[in-house]
Amino acid sequence: MIVTRLLAQCAQGLQSLLFPERCLSCGTLLSDDESCLCHDCLQRLPRTEMHLHRFNLAEQRLEGRVEFERAASFGRYEHESDFRQMIHRAKYSNRPEIMYRLAQLAAQEWCESDFFSGIDVIAPVPIHKKKKRQRGYNQSDYIAQGLNSVLGVEVCPDALV
Repeated sequence: MIVTRLLAQCAQGLQSLLFPERCLSCGTLLSDDESCLCHDCLQRLPRTEMHLHRFNLAEQRLEGRVEFERAASFGRYEHESDFRQMIHRAKYSNRPEIMYRLAQLAAQEWCESDFFSGIDVIAPVPIHKKKKRQRGYNQSDYIAQGLNSVLGVEVCPDALV
């Protein structure tokens, strides 16, 4: 057990040495306290702050279409922005950890408000089986798991069809 753990740590150290982790937005080398994005790129993310407003744009777009408690968007998806490129990289270049990390960031920021109060379950939105087979994963699952890692709120993957 101890030998296995030691070997895993050595392998991880060797991987970091040979293939250091870079910021998924700007490409700079990440420090030990950074994950996926450097501190500068984190600060530049185009946040919406929808979580601070009731009946925000996300809620308006869902109104009457589906039953929901709250809805919000973390970042603005602007044409030719770094944020848009990051989302595309996550969806189409097999980098689901981007979605996981962005969800963690959203949960950490949104916990400072009452956005998650009374939320019992997180329901990832399913995608078509063909799309999931092509992509290899559903980004909503990674978003849900990223939220769960910060909030501890149950993820119910079969809640939506």
